[in-house]
Amino acid sequence: NGINSDIMFDNMVHKFRWGGIENPKVYLDENNLKSCSIFRSLFAELVETLITEGKNDKALEALDYCMKVIPAKTVPMDYMFISFAKDYYQLGQKAKADKMVEEMADNSIKNLDWYFQLNNQQALSAYRDIYENLAICQGIVTMSQEYNKANFDKYYQKFMPYFQKYNSMK
Repeated sequence: NGINSDIMFDNMVHKFRWGGIENPKVYLDENNLKSCSIFRSLFAELVETLITEGKNDKALEALDYCMKVIPAKTVPMDYMFISFAKDYYQLGQKAKADKMVEEMADNSIKNLDWYFQLNNQQALSAYRDIYENLAICQGIVTMSQEYNKANFDKYYQKFMPYFQKYNSMK
């Protein structure tokens, strides 16, 4: 993939200063939030590369560091968290992965509950947000099937009504 994981790891974990993204008192406008999403995707790429190279200790350190400097409490969870949860599972960090999955599920359910209380016209205007939350739900179900079969039924049952509502919107 053309990444020098050692240099990228050193730059992202040791050299780059993240500017207080983790501080809830720091205002992050739409442009800053987009930048944070790009930073998360760079961390995801780094972690995946490190796992592929068998550098699991570094991968875990980079992933934990990403969660520290770009946390969900200041930069909302997005689909990238599916990848991070999967990485935690692959790195043998089941408790961290399960916690992340539960937070994603709760957040998506809360959002979808709100969206589906809207009338059809309003819901259609939020179509992209609904789709993103459903994609997270689908990612959770798929990942649970592979990494935590005990949770598969639970999430499948939680999310199916939302998929059915979504399909009836069209």
